Amino acid sequence: MIHLTVPPLRERAEDLPLLLEHFIDYFALEYAAPRIRFEPDAWAMLLAYGWPGNVRELKNLMERLTVRSSGDSPPFGVADLPQEIRRTPPPVASAAAAPVRVSIAESLYQQITQDKQSFWTVVYGPFMSRDLTRDDLRTLVGMGLQQTSGSYRVLVELFNMPLGDYKRFLNFLRKHQCHMPFQQFRGGLLRADGQPGTPSLDRDRLIASA
Repeated sequence: MIHLTVPPLRERAEDLPLLLEHFIDYFALEYAAPRIRFEPDAWAMLLAYGWPGNVRELKNLMERLTVRSSGDSPPFGVADLPQEIRRTPPPVASAAAAPVRVSIAESLYQQITQDKQSFWTVVYGPFMSRDLTRDDLRTLVGMGLQQTSGSYRVLVELFNMPLGDYKRFLNFLRKHQCHMPFQQFRGGLLRADGQPGTPSLDRDRLIASA
């Protein structure tokens, strides 16, 4: 007899995004409901949680949140998550260090969107020299996707990169495991200048980013 040992979820962090997306899709179909979405901080907290109940716990939570949501529900935030997830500190860094990471991402976001500096200038170099962490980069990308309703093509524009850098940008994020699933940010699209986009342009961009 062969015994197979399946590692717990806390040892398979790379599987979490795929499992979350799978059950989000599954229960949206099961209940004929819109796909639930999460704010960047809430999504990061789901990825940081140890899931002691493994896949069953994750599945049950996605089902409960799907049942709670409606067509016009905003993305779920940290306050919407169970207490045991909210009180779990992120791995590696202490809970006290978490606000520092967020403030770094916010500072970078301001430099890019308000000071009109390029992502390659203010983020790429410091990240490659390890002055920025993956959490910093994921938080920054999540903030941008929240603004662009999940469109990576519009995010390239928002982050002051040439449109021709689209594939280079995605390859960079994927290589360093910082690519965020765009589906959770879908909603009303904004242009890179923060104003509502035209319906035809928004539709074309969403199709292209899928």
